[in-house]
Amino acid sequence: MGQLMHVLITFFYSNMFYLTFTPFASSLYFKISSFTSNNNQILYRGSAAPSSGAVQLNPVNYVCQVGQAIYADRVQMWDSSSGKVADFTTRFSFTIDTDDQANYGDGFAFFLGPADFQIPPNSAGSFLGLYNLSNYRESSQNHMIHVEFDSFVDTQWDPLYEHVGINKNSIFSANTTAWSAGNHSVDVADVTISYSSQTMMMIVSWTYNNPTPETSSVSYHVDIKEVLTEWVTIGFSAGTGNLKEKNTLLYWEFDSSLNGKWRSPEERSGVSKVGYLVPGAIGVIIGMVIATIFIGILVFILFKKGSWIKGKGRRTKKSTQEKNKLIKKSSSADIESEGRSAPLKYSYSDLHFATNGFSDDNKLGEGGSGGVYKGRLPIPLLHEVAVKKISEGSTQGENECAAEVATIGKLKHPNLVELVGWCEEEGKFLLIYEIMPNGSLDTYLFGNKNPLGWSNRYKIVQGLASALRHLHEEQGEKYVIHRDIKPSNVMLDSELNPKLGDFGLARLKDSNEQGSKTTKLAGTLGYCAPEYVTSRKASKATDMYSFGVTVLEIGSGRSVENQVSNMDLVKWVWHLYGQKQLRLTVDKRISHDVNEKQYNCLMTVGLSCTHPDPSKRLTIEGVIHALENVIPPQVPVDMPTPRYDTPTNHPSTSETKS
Repeated sequence: MGQLMHVLITFFYSNMFYLTFTPFASSLYFKISSFTSNNNQILYRGSAAPSSGAVQLNPVNYVCQVGQAIYADRVQMWDSSSGKVADFTTRFSFTIDTDDQANYGDGFAFFLGPADFQIPPNSAGSFLGLYNLSNYRESSQNHMIHVEFDSFVDTQWDPLYEHVGINKNSIFSANTTAWSAGNHSVDVADVTISYSSQTMMMIVSWTYNNPTPETSSVSYHVDIKEVLTEWVTIGFSAGTGNLKEKNTLLYWEFDSSLNGKWRSPEERSGVSKVGYLVPGAIGVIIGMVIATIFIGILVFILFKKGSWIKGKGRRTKKSTQEKNKLIKKSSSADIESEGRSAPLKYSYSDLHFATNGFSDDNKLGEGGSGGVYKGRLPIPLLHEVAVKKISEGSTQGENECAAEVATIGKLKHPNLVELVGWCEEEGKFLLIYEIMPNGSLDTYLFGNKNPLGWSNRYKIVQGLASALRHLHEEQGEKYVIHRDIKPSNVMLDSELNPKLGDFGLARLKDSNEQGSKTTKLAGTLGYCAPEYVTSRKASKATDMYSFGVTVLEIGSGRSVENQVSNMDLVKWVWHLYGQKQLRLTVDKRISHDVNEKQYNCLMTVGLSCTHPDPSKRLTIEGVIHALENVIPPQVPVDMPTPRYDTPTNHPSTSETKS
């Protein structure tokens, strides 16, 4: 214990000393929706000036002008002490007014340049205020990356068309996509530029909504640490030459994973010009005080919780390593080698930006393991998604995150919710799904939404069956057990097509494995097969039971949680079936709309799937055959006695979901 204390104390003090002299790296975020002359976040240069909440970079009546609007502080792109490189995303809106002229120029650019960057002399026109004749060819001394909306074709360095280009240290674009300012004169362009330090990809996408929606993109692989200085100037620059156009910036939002504090050389020395201690020096004193407090707490924890550190600590570390291994198993390379498009890995800063900082306005709902937020990602292009943010410290949520990436990440089917991407970063776990405009099925069956008509209900059951066949029978030498089929996990797209989601409890099995046994009950009570409750062994048959209960809910509009005549849903439907009164189970809200032959088929399919004997349940192939041909399966008149006794006390475990 004494040696351990000595090591921890030495480690803590040495790191505290280091931290007090190192700028803290946190996220930088700002949003400017109205530009004014007294906004101290923006500096205006050249011909640029605020006007009616926007920035006029080049007044339309002037030629040979340069205008710039830059962020007032320097921005950290990489950290020389830690080696970390920023992930960043910026969004902005702009217009170019060509004044109905056939010839116009020269363009508009977002740039990242040296910390001391100033407008170069003689840099108007095609140089866009960023270069001149002395440095327009690629040079590592320029330390410049810019994205240009180039409205004038200069044959010395441009392709033979107006374009959007990504440029590195040069006026020559490294990669371009055709674009026309004239075709979009005064139309608002919404632009997203994102950079991932992991992939070193810079991706630019832009959208026009008038007269019709139009989205395009261009990308480029670049190591910004090799190009840019540690601290940069960021902003916008526009230029006119012998021709003219009006370039207007309307909106700007920026989010970066690094936010070090820019300090002058005097501040870095630890003493200001007048001899006072600056924050870095004060930090030493504060750090030592904090360290002393920490040591006191540490002593208490070590003596009170020593056994916990020795035991549970090892288990936690092992669990984290196992989760990381599970996620790595579904790497992009693995998935793509199987002919599927892989879910993308995103940085936390990408998702923070996409969801507007996980704001309440973007929140779609709250699940057992975390909140779900609407977001807008640049990849796929400006794609609306649902981002599930696992609650920090939720072991169940982290396990489910790993399970989802390892299962649904390798699946592609029209009736499965698509996993667009994921994030695992410094203890944060997030999943990104395609967004479902109509939400979950349970809100239509049991909520306040308008009830679904019969044809939609029948279509939903067929779609759900198709998804289950894909899991059970179409995985080659493997199969997937979902383990949590229920209406709240069935999502509906814009045309009310069903998509099965939430694969947090799913398991991928070899075809020669008969099932999956766990020590904890996984799933939702009411949807769990009776043999699974007692044996904890999940199988295709237990999935079929959950499917059957869901089918009965869809037909009757009744939740499994609500008893009828002191009977649970399955017993109630079976009782009326035996009395030849199955019609009485119809959801009264749609009784006038039901196709009776289809209804009888659907409900007997539900009963067959909930047969107490798992060997007597329909397989998914049998379900699909019955529904397609509207042939009801044979079901006993009386509900058979269960072969397994259900515990009287419902188990309460970390994997049981509600």
